Amino acid sequence: MTFSLFRTFFLVVVVSAIVYGFWEGHALIEGPGLSLISPVQGAVTGNGFVTVSGKVARVNALAINGLAVLPNEDGSFKRTFVFARGEDILQVTVTDRFGRSVTKTRDIISK
Repeated sequence: MTFSLFRTFFLVVVVSAIVYGFWEGHALIEGPGLSLISPVQGAVTGNGFVTVSGKVARVNALAINGLAVLPNEDGSFKRTFVFARGEDILQVTVTDRFGRSVTKTRDIISK
């Protein structure tokens, strides 16, 4: 009986350690997350001002058109940029601590 109880306890500890490892290791598996809320693809602005906002997760660096931006503690960010008349490309890139990156682009039209 004691041997069976020890075996059960050991099995529970091993399974718990494996589950915990997967739970904590999800950042390694998932990589950086980027959700770009605004602007939408093909946004048209009359005055050249474009507000870029979104949310990031599991990132070390956030750059908008090459300019480093510091997200809030909850991962949200919001920054206003001025674009010249015509068509331009907005590029948002996030990088995690392992060097993996995600980039999203939007075409912006300023009139």
